[in-house]
Amino acid sequence: MTHNIPKVDAHEPPPVIDDTQEATWNIVIRKFQDEFDWSDTQAIVKLMQERKEFGFSKHKTYLTPHNGRDSIVDAIQEQLDCVVYLMNAIIEEDDPVVKKFLGDSFDMSILVLKNIFIAWEMKNKGGSTW
Repeated sequence: MTHNIPKVDAHEPPPVIDDTQEATWNIVIRKFQDEFDWSDTQAIVKLMQERKEFGFSKHKTYLTPHNGRDSIVDAIQEQLDCVVYLMNAIIEEDDPVVKKFLGDSFDMSILVLKNIFIAWEMKNKGGSTW
């Protein structure tokens, strides 16, 4: 089976500034806080807020929906980076417990990549065939 695949080096335009849209990070943080009550939830929220501000300093706008970019292509590219970073961490890690958590994260990240890719294929074939 031949697949039509997105270009991994696809150049996306800079995000369009749209102050009428809520920052996506705000939506993610709110959803995360509403759905997860872990002992480290606030530490993760702090990381999310820092990443939000990093993105603003880099792009001079917050990430918002309908910003002129293909968010699925962005997600595929970022997830590809995630799996390779996790593999490096697995190879570099000596602690077997940490290595197990990283291995599980790698496996889940591959599944996330597959799901995003399926969504991209369905979108580019004119809709769901499921």
